[in-house]
Amino acid sequence: MEVLISILLISAFLATAMQALISATAIKVRSEEISEASNWIQEDLEEIRYWANELELNEDRDGYRTDNCGTDSDGDRAYLAMLVGSLPEVGDRASMLGQRPYYLRRIATPDGNLLKIEHRVFRNVDGDDAEEDGELVSTRYSEVIPDVAFFCP
Repeated sequence: MEVLISILLISAFLATAMQALISATAIKVRSEEISEASNWIQEDLEEIRYWANELELNEDRDGYRTDNCGTDSDGDRAYLAMLVGSLPEVGDRASMLGQRPYYLRRIATPDGNLLKIEHRVFRNVDGDDAEEDGELVSTRYSEVIPDVAFFCP
């Protein structure tokens, strides 16, 4: 009888320990996925900041070019429209975690002197459109002020 009770106790302990081990592994994989998505978003944001700081205005005014300081029909600065148009496309990226496909979507919206940027990283589950059928892994909202904004009135 004592042997049966000890086998039952050991089995219950092992079942609980295995469940904790499986949960810890799932949490580790998810955190690696989120970390990789955050790094990818940060890389893209650094590239946007680089492009934003490379912008130049077109006419000299006291040593600075200023004709793109005007606004377009939406009231946004013309240089921001140039920036949004010149940003390189972001593409698909295969993850190092089991070679699962991940997709980065960037939404850049000019607003006054700011460029508002929202990044979303999706894990595509079945190979279709990531935003419709994928799982949202990470999202980040950022704002960028190009250097040329400080030279416009």
